[in-house]
Amino acid sequence: MSKHKFKWLWIILALLFLFEAWFWDYCQSLWHNSALYLHWKRFEPRFRAWLFQKPVWVSLTVFLIPVIVIEPFQIFALSLMANHHLFAGVMILVLAKFIGLGFFAIVFDLTRAKLLTSPLISKAYLVIMAWRLWAHELTKPYAELIRTYIERMKLRVKSNAKFSARLQRY
Repeated sequence: MSKHKFKWLWIILALLFLFEAWFWDYCQSLWHNSALYLHWKRFEPRFRAWLFQKPVWVSLTVFLIPVIVIEPFQIFALSLMANHHLFAGVMILVLAKFIGLGFFAIVFDLTRAKLLTSPLISKAYLVIMAWRLWAHELTKPYAELIRTYIERMKLRVKSNAKFSARLQRY
């Protein structure tokens, strides 16, 4: 029985990991789309080239800027929750996580080439990508079940809509 409980725990953790990975990908695409309006594309190649010429610790420092910016908001949110302002604290925490993950995605995209020249960071990146693959494989059967259920519901709604349209004609 305990083995069964741990399986669901792993699935929940995998789903949380995949949600964050999905959000990471979403933030990267959002950044690339909004960069067109900010004229970032003119400066991005120069910034990447400048960053690639610098030592790895400079890229790591740039990568950690979102932590420095977002962490005070998360601490503030936790203090709000501790002082019985649960809703405000949760909202600020969720917003800080949302913005922080977005900044991480943006900055990692800029610093990836230089960061991956470090053996330690490269190994950590490979481990995270392996976790992502593991999470996809673990949740794949459940995702397929959900997709087939959604497809069945869509068909049921369509058939009900056709039936309703026929009834309205009479």
